[in-house]
Amino acid sequence: MTRKSIIGAIMALFGVSILEIGDGDIHSALSLSSGDLASLVQPLVFGMGFWRMEDAMHKYPSEAPRLTAAQLFSVAAVSISYCLLGGGGVDPPALHQIVEWVADPSILMALLWTGLITTALTIYLETLALKTLSAAETTLLFSTEPLWGAAFATFMLSEKLGFGAVVGAALILGGIYVTNSPTAAPVEQEEKVPTLVKDRSASNLFSGGIGVTSLVSMLQQSIEMESNEIQALSSTSALIAATDATKDIHID
Repeated sequence: MTRKSIIGAIMALFGVSILEIGDGDIHSALSLSSGDLASLVQPLVFGMGFWRMEDAMHKYPSEAPRLTAAQLFSVAAVSISYCLLGGGGVDPPALHQIVEWVADPSILMALLWTGLITTALTIYLETLALKTLSAAETTLLFSTEPLWGAAFATFMLSEKLGFGAVVGAALILGGIYVTNSPTAAPVEQEEKVPTLVKDRSASNLFSGGIGVTSLVSMLQQSIEMESNEIQALSSTSALIAATDATKDIHID
């Protein structure tokens, strides 16, 4: 992680903490419930999961449906185990209760909505997003979940946001901004390229002034010039040899 990502994550973590604690007194702020602790740990656990999923998506970029199915299986297994073990002090439902729930249209629609849309589709879109987003960026985006919950509670349930909620929201949004803020590009020094030929046009090749086609043309011209020079030297040598032979004949 870069320094900006670490700073942004710390800001978002403090923002979630303040948003979850609310505007109570010091005693209530220090006495956290299990739900508050779960909300505080949530970004860290999500970050670990996104880190592993990002690595998997880079290795298997076309396997988003299978990776989504594996995550849904894990969610179902943990949820069913929690229910059967009486998590939260609630006894597991009997079979006839499950049948009654499924037969109720309102409960069935709620199950389909939470199962297909807010769970399956959401996890699938998250998996696709990790092909381009980093795990740090995705974790910061998920840290805004309490912020969205508070916003919906304000508009739909007429709840009021206190000063602590505003500060927490500002820290979360500030952490996202710090992580994604552009950095000044370092000034790159021009690399010194050794001159292979004395001709300036050839040296421009290494600075991007001449394309590959021009390079091939230059090489062909150079080969043709060398070939012509060799032919000229051969002709000169042959002429000298013929002249020497003629002199020898006259002398004889």
